Amino acid sequence: MEEMNTSSANAPEDKQAPVDSSSKNVHGVVAPEPHRGTKRQGGRRGGWSVVKKITSLFTALSGVLIAVLVYQLKDRVELRLKEQEIGVTSAADMRDLELSALNENATQQQAISSSLALATFGDRALPFLIQLSAIPNPNQETGARVGLRAVGVADHDKTCSYLKRVLDTRSRLYSWETMTLAAEISADLACTENITSLCKFRELVERRTSNPTEFARAVQNEPPLDQGMGKDVIARLSDSANRLNPTPAPHGGDPACLQ
Repeated sequence: MEEMNTSSANAPEDKQAPVDSSSKNVHGVVAPEPHRGTKRQGGRRGGWSVVKKITSLFTALSGVLIAVLVYQLKDRVELRLKEQEIGVTSAADMRDLELSALNENATQQQAISSSLALATFGDRALPFLIQLSAIPNPNQETGARVGLRAVGVADHDKTCSYLKRVLDTRSRLYSWETMTLAAEISADLACTENITSLCKFRELVERRTSNPTEFARAVQNEPPLDQGMGKDVIARLSDSANRLNPTPAPHGGDPACLQ
């Protein structure tokens, strides 16, 4: 009996790991250790692989986009160069036609032919044709009239707008004859928006005797507009205004816009 007690007394005791007092709850019971998830193997490696794939995709797309842009840019540059080449050729052709139209020895048929050829350049020919009409040569004036009408038929709005600017000019850039022609061409082309400008020019011509300084500052008075030619110019302007505004004047004679 004593041996048994002695052996049990001498038996080794089970060793337990020390318990951290902080892990005990209020009842002194050891709280279970929180679950700790295991780290996924290769997490960073997988994310880096996705980034590399996206980067490679963008690199490939960038190369394609650059190739497309270069191709389009090349086409645009070639188109621009062709346009410039055509423009230079057109300018040279236009210059040759202008020299032909300025030939004082040209017949009326030749003058008309040159002006019609210039009219194919559209509104670019308007300044030259207006200046051509100022040359005291009946063949060149006829050619200029035909050319201006031809441009007006092809591009009505731009031609009417240009003729209106001529009628509104008060800087001695144009002669009274050129401005009168602009009024008549406006009537030929039915530029109804030009009637006010036309009538204001007519008033200026009427005031030339009472205010010659105003007329001389506004219009090239060459040749001098004497009494006889002045009446003729007023009649031409009145006729043009009546064609643009056919409403009869209440007192007769003058165009309605002047009442």
